[in-house]
Amino acid sequence: MKTSRCKHPKCNAIIVWLKTVKGKNMPVDMESLTEDDITDLDLGESEHPLYRHGEHTSHFETCVAAQEFKDRRRDQW
Repeated sequence: MKTSRCKHPKCNAIIVWLKTVKGKNMPVDMESLTEDDITDLDLGESEHPLYRHGEHTSHFETCVAAQEFKDRRRDQW
């Protein structure tokens, strides 16, 4: 299973990227994955399981630096 870490030094949480139903990438907190999700990822049965709202926790909801990322993105427009 491929994981990454949040790039903000105040956070540094382990995240996994899942696909939304629209095919977009969603950073998800590793702790919110089920054992079945982890097994599927480990076995290569699903490269990107679908993000399930209410079951998985988006890292956008829990990152201590989420507002900084949002502000930076808004400033780019």
